[in-house]
Amino acid sequence: AQIWPDYLSQLDNVLTQPPDSPKYTESWLVLQSLERLIVKEIDLAVSAYDEYILYQHYQIELLLIGFILVAVPLVLIGLSVIRKKIVDPIALLNHSANQIKNGDLDQPVLAIWEDEVGELAHSMEAMRIEISANRQSLEEKVAERTHVLAVATKFSQEISRKMNEEEVVESAINQAKIMLNEDNVALCLLSEEGNCLHMVANGSGLLSSEKLEQPLIDELVLAQSDETQIINISDSRCRFIQSNQEGSCLSSSLQVAEKVIGEMCVLRDRNESFDENEIQAFSLLTNSAAIAIYNSRLMKLGQDQAKQSARLAERQNLAADLHDDLAQNLGVTKMQIGKVINSLIEKNDHENIIVLEKLKNNLDIANEQVREVISGLSTTHKNKLLSIREGIEAAIADFQILCDIPVTLEVSDPSWENVSLLMQRQLLLIVKESLVNIRRHANAKTVRINIFRNDEHLVLEVNDDGKGFKPDESDSGKHFGLKVMQARAERSGGKLIVSSEPAAGTSVKARFPLEPPK
Repeated sequence: AQIWPDYLSQLDNVLTQPPDSPKYTESWLVLQSLERLIVKEIDLAVSAYDEYILYQHYQIELLLIGFILVAVPLVLIGLSVIRKKIVDPIALLNHSANQIKNGDLDQPVLAIWEDEVGELAHSMEAMRIEISANRQSLEEKVAERTHVLAVATKFSQEISRKMNEEEVVESAINQAKIMLNEDNVALCLLSEEGNCLHMVANGSGLLSSEKLEQPLIDELVLAQSDETQIINISDSRCRFIQSNQEGSCLSSSLQVAEKVIGEMCVLRDRNESFDENEIQAFSLLTNSAAIAIYNSRLMKLGQDQAKQSARLAERQNLAADLHDDLAQNLGVTKMQIGKVINSLIEKNDHENIIVLEKLKNNLDIANEQVREVISGLSTTHKNKLLSIREGIEAAIADFQILCDIPVTLEVSDPSWENVSLLMQRQLLLIVKESLVNIRRHANAKTVRINIFRNDEHLVLEVNDDGKGFKPDESDSGKHFGLKVMQARAERSGGKLIVSSEPAAGTSVKARFPLEPPK
């Protein structure tokens, strides 16, 4: 900058003086000297600028190394916290649930932390105590009645231990036949509506295919008491009893507390009456059978409710964790990227702005997917898309934002959009997972998506011309997405077939069964 004015002055002298004048020669020599000096100064400036760039690059490398050294311990600490706070408590809770499922009610359900999982553990512990108390109470009632007749003790204990209703019914029929030495034994249960009796077993065993039934009339309603009745067959209005010969019927209601659930009868057509011991033994047997049947129903209902409560609580907890951690972190990261973009705009760094804009779009997609997962966990899923085709086109648009791979969508039969919402949902998720796998692993140049109808099946094909892989590696843990897609297809009764060879691309084909048109 200091030399430049002198250079212009000498240049002006050279241009204005005649070539043969002494002043022209003098100015020309000075001008050449100044040119060499300017070139030298420029070389020095370029060298200094190169050194400055190298210094900046070295500082960036040190900064990246520092970030890595800080991030690795943080990740390890996070994994340790997740294991202690979530994995270990859930594993302990699962172990306790298996113990309760297997009938071991002596071991308490422990809570490691006082959080949502801890609350669930306390609830399971209360349930264990209540089930244990109920079972103990029922066993005590059975034990109190077993002293009436020694011969019935073994039978009543065997029935009380059975937790399956059909096993209880079959055992009660067999024990009644042995106890009273009669083959004409029947056990009837009230329907859920309470308006008819179903014969579920007789002397031949359980009635599985054709269960006899009759409407409930006043004469068939037994008094809600522990009294066992002897009825003459000719006086009975029960169609099951009237179908036999003359004789007597020993009848006892299957009753738990104030609730009658059925009736058990033994027919005797010979000229012998039922003695007091037989009546007491039969009463004990029917009482034990009623308790066992009712207990099996309670246990089944309790197990179903416990499983449902555990599933709902786990879904709610997982949705809350995703909302509190992942969703908020994605939002904060998006805001930080926005600030960096604004800073780069001031510096006119267009290349990095484009990269960050793509990253921001990627975060928007991830955030929307997380919101969909949270919505599916915490509430009943509602499809916000107007059609499944629009959902697939939106997935393709998101895919092409992240990479420049062209995608061709072909739908040969539009009637496939009338399938169930569950099948549409699984099909859309399989398309999304396939596009994610292609973007991450395939290194493809083109992608082709075909949806068509083949006989009574809906067929989805996603083909790419990428590098492919060996199918036997799909079980090595590197292709978890394929297992997820397989599970999604099977969830709707479908089947997933993956075909691939190294350097020959990959084909993902999903087949879903379709109901015939009404």
